[in-house]
Amino acid sequence: MSVLSNNYNYSLTRNLPQHSEEASAATVIQRAFRRWKFTKEAANGTTPEQIGQLHLQMNSWSEQGFARYPRVPLVSRSITTGKCEEFISTNSEVISSASPIISSEAVSHVTFDAFKQKLGDVVDEFLQHVMSLPEGDRGYVLVVDEREKSNSWALSLCLDKLAAHPPLNVIFKEDLSKVYQNQKVKHVVFIDDASYSGSQLKGSIDECSLHFPMMPQLKGVHVLVPFLSAVAKEKILDSLQSEESLEGKVFFPNSIPIHAIQDLPEVSGGKIKHSDVSNFADQIDALYKGSDVHLAKDRVPKLHLIAFDHKVPDSLSVVTPLMESLVGKIVPPYKQEFDEVLDDHSKHLEAGLRVDLLPEIGPQLSQSVVLVSKEDKLYLATKTYLDEAVGITRGSGNLNVLPGEMIPIMPNDVVEVEGIGQFKFDGNKIVLI
Repeated sequence: MSVLSNNYNYSLTRNLPQHSEEASAATVIQRAFRRWKFTKEAANGTTPEQIGQLHLQMNSWSEQGFARYPRVPLVSRSITTGKCEEFISTNSEVISSASPIISSEAVSHVTFDAFKQKLGDVVDEFLQHVMSLPEGDRGYVLVVDEREKSNSWALSLCLDKLAAHPPLNVIFKEDLSKVYQNQKVKHVVFIDDASYSGSQLKGSIDECSLHFPMMPQLKGVHVLVPFLSAVAKEKILDSLQSEESLEGKVFFPNSIPIHAIQDLPEVSGGKIKHSDVSNFADQIDALYKGSDVHLAKDRVPKLHLIAFDHKVPDSLSVVTPLMESLVGKIVPPYKQEFDEVLDDHSKHLEAGLRVDLLPEIGPQLSQSVVLVSKEDKLYLATKTYLDEAVGITRGSGNLNVLPGEMIPIMPNDVVEVEGIGQFKFDGNKIVLI
C-alpha cells in the first residue's frame, strides 16, 4: 500500500469519488473553480484586523505566546568562493587541495527573504487545496512544539496567509487527543522550517498518528516544510505506511529538496565524484571527530551542507563546524539567546553612531526595548524575558508588543513607548517629537 501523494494536483485526482466519468469531471471543475475563487480573493491580501483576530485566537488556544511580529535575522552572510578558499587554506594540513565539495556551488545558503517566500508558497498551496474542497471539508488544526522551536516561529511568519482561512485550533503535538473527536477537524497540519533526517518531524507525527484511525472524518495529513530532504520524506511516509485510513491522504506541498552529501555526485552534473565524497568524509573526520561523534567518517555522507540566515542546523543534520566557518555562528531569532544579539547590535550602532540616529533616543530605548536598523528599515524589538507586553502607540492605534517580537516602524509612524516618549521615523532618520 502506498500512502504517498507527490503533490496536491496528483492527490486531487487520486481522491476523487469513483463514480462515472461525468461525475468525476464535474468534481474536478468544481474544485478548480473553488481554488480559482480563493486564489483571486487571497490576492488582495488579508487585513490587519483579520491577522489580529487570528493572533488573538492562537494565543487564547495556547499560553506560549505566538508572535504577531516574529523576530527575524538581523544580517545575511552569503557563502563566497573566497570564504571557501580561506577555510581550505586554514585547514591545509588536512585538506591538501581545493575540494569541489567545499565550494559555493556545493554548499547552500538560504537568505531569509528566499526562505520566507518558499514558506509562503507551501502555505498557499495547502490553502488552495483545502479551499477547493466543499465547505464542510475545510476545517484543520495546526500542530506545533513548544515556543523556542522553529515550527512555532515558522507558523508566526505565516499569519498573514493563514488569516485568509484560519485553523480551528493550534495544538501541541501531544494534544490531538483533545480535538480528534471534533467532526469539524478534517485535516491535521504539521509545519516546520526544514527537515533533514526527518526524525524530529516524524516524532511529532508519531505522537498524533495514534489518533488517526479514530478520525473517520479525516481528509488529509499535511506536511508543510519548504526545505525537505528525500530521507526525511521517506521516513515520515514509512511511519504512516501501516495506516490504512490514510491511503491517499498524506500531502506534501512542493518543497525545495535538500540533498545529502552522498547524493551530490548525482545532482552536480558530474562536477562532484563519489571519490570526492569519500575524501571529504575522511577530511571532516580528521578535523572534527574528536569533538563531535556525529562527524565521524561513516556519518558525514548522510549529512547536508546548508545554512539559513536564521540558523545553522546542528551536527545531526549538517557539518556544523564547516557551515559556521563559512557564515559565522547564528543565534535563531526564536531563541531567548537572541536578546544578546539585539544588545550587541545596539552596542554596535552606538559605537559607530550614524548622524541619522539621534543620541537622545538611541538604539537602546530601555532594558526591554531595542531599535534595530536592518537595511533601510527600522524595527522595534522586545526582549524575550519580559513578564508582560510593552505598550506602544503607533499611528492612531495602541499595540501591545509581546515579549520576543519585532515590529516594523513604517515611515511617518508616530511611535510612543511607555516611559520613553514619542518619535517618528521619516524613512531616513529618527525625529523626536
